[in-house]
Amino acid sequence: MSSIPWIWSHKCKIVSEMTVAHAVIQEVTQQLTQVGWISHDIFAVEMGLEEALANAIHHGNCDNPQKNVFFSCQLSKNLIRIQIEDEGEGFDPDSVLDPRESANLERTSGRGVCLIFNFMSRVAYSECGRRITMEKDRTNEP
Repeated sequence: MSSIPWIWSHKCKIVSEMTVAHAVIQEVTQQLTQVGWISHDIFAVEMGLEEALANAIHHGNCDNPQKNVFFSCQLSKNLIRIQIEDEGEGFDPDSVLDPRESANLERTSGRGVCLIFNFMSRVAYSECGRRITMEKDRTNEP
């Protein structure tokens, strides 16, 4: 099994506030830019990260500033791996209805999870839905 040559990593605990989450998002996108990722991939990571952090803060931790979100990120030249865990009750990711189905078009929930799965290359939930691990492969430039 070969190890991935990570060129940047970051791990932190943030309070359940989106202003703090946006600072983490900005730091990650700056690193992607410095490594030379294309804007399309940076946008995809930014969107997936924002949705996952928003879900952890709003749905997982119920906007409780006494609860934290645990964030870790590893970046290589061709891959980014992000893990986010909240202190909430968890949920069953398989129970989230697909917002693209006609019966669910008017529903206000499920869109963030759908976006994450569409923007990222791989997504897995664990710890009863409290932890998400997302990876995005870098697009080869034409």
